[in-house]
Amino acid sequence: MTIVACLAASVALVGCGKENDDDVGDGPLLTEIIFDEGGGITYGSSFEYDNQNRITKMTNYDYWGEDFVNTFSYNSEGDLTSLTWGDYVGTITFTKSGNTITLNNDRWGDVVFELNAQGLLGKYTREGSIYTYQYQGKNLTIMTEDYDEGDDYKTFTTSTFTYDDKKSPFYHCKTPQWYFVWRYDGLFGNQNNPKTTIFTRDGSVRGTYTFEYTYNDDGFPTTITFKESFGDDDDDDVRTTNITLKYTD
Repeated sequence: MTIVACLAASVALVGCGKENDDDVGDGPLLTEIIFDEGGGITYGSSFEYDNQNRITKMTNYDYWGEDFVNTFSYNSEGDLTSLTWGDYVGTITFTKSGNTITLNNDRWGDVVFELNAQGLLGKYTREGSIYTYQYQGKNLTIMTEDYDEGDDYKTFTTSTFTYDDKKSPFYHCKTPQWYFVWRYDGLFGNQNNPKTTIFTRDGSVRGTYTFEYTYNDDGFPTTITFKESFGDDDDDDVRTTNITLKYTD
């Protein structure tokens, strides 16, 4: 899945999940993000929060004018306990026991998340897929997927990430980090903003992704130029998306 396709599935950006960090504190919260792929193709999301800076509602809208709404519920410990995902999937519930979180939904099959000693997502398994995650500080640097369906199909993919030194758009958000890493293929849930991502499959480079930013006076990104390069990096194989972000005062 390409990054833009991943975003379009339900477009949120980067950097949530530091609910236990004393240094995060209060500050600007991302309220809206708009993606423009050119040719009149625009889509985006708006966000609502509770008084603890956790996302409670995310409204996703596309260029057909259709809205798709997620609502989030938490327990007194700050754990995400349920998520609504539209009529087809229904409500997803999450059960936490120690460092293990189990997803409960008939359409999703067997899904388990395992947190590492720092409380970050370390491993995610779903049926034939096993994802593992490595970090430098609180930035994901390597994500691997081992997908196996026996003799019929097997692949091994790796994504590597580099970052800037600025705060991510959801830096002050306190929705758990594992949710964003899981839902957005490891691209989100980091402390800083991604600069490059290199995607390989079975040892061959299949995609190179770059992010260029402008920042506001608080050091948060307000625009992003996102480029996807495929094949031999020929200009015809580069897709550009321009992203605009808005925050609370």
